[in-house]
Amino acid sequence: MATYTITELAREFDITPVQYSALVAIDINPGLDQTALCNLIAIDRSTVGDVVSRLERKKLIKRTAGEEDRRTKALFITS
Repeated sequence: MATYTITELAREFDITPVQYSALVAIDINPGLDQTALCNLIAIDRSTVGDVVSRLERKKLIKRTAGEEDRRTKALFITS
């Protein structure tokens, strides 16, 4: 059985290892907000917005208004 590093897996899909980590975290925790995402994958708040924007531009995730607080954005993997 072959093993792969996150870098190798990310490269295959033309994303960075941080973006890959974000996708995995969002997939496991649908509806996660950006603050929770940066805590889960250990990136700073100034970086998470750029990571999420790039994933959204690639149509890998979507952001929707939070149910409890419309100012927050819930993150979901796209089909």
